Amino acid sequence: MNAFTVEKQETFVQLYRSLGSYEGRSSLLSWTFGIAHNVCSRWMVGGKNVRELDEHRVESAIERRVDAARVLDRCGEVLSASRQPAHQEIFHLRYGESHSIRIIASKVGKTNEAVKISLRRSRAAMADGVPQLGSILDDFAQSA
Repeated sequence: MNAFTVEKQETFVQLYRSLGSYEGRSSLLSWTFGIAHNVCSRWMVGGKNVRELDEHRVESAIERRVDAARVLDRCGEVLSASRQPAHQEIFHLRYGESHSIRIIASKVGKTNEAVKISLRRSRAAMADGVPQLGSILDDFAQSA
């Protein structure tokens, strides 16, 4: 049996074990992807003793990723509802594509300061609309 087959089996086992914790706050596909990503990461970095990992720690990591995916979905909803398409584009160029302020300003025909203001207002809208965003970001900063 090759490693890829084992990874698939482990993913389905973990999906089955975690199904009771699925709350529907994100798409089933996002939730499944989070679990698959976690299982594959364990196999890639875990070495030969990967099965000896603490089950609780692994489940906790999966839950944090699922929570983060839900918060990310909610951020997208808030951004769409509260910001004009031009501001959404600026936000996507900065955080989705990692462009510099200068490049974004050039692409959208705005000044650097206008781009910074747009980003600041978009971040504020998300902070107001997604109160759990701060704690999710803190969790990931601590685990990184």
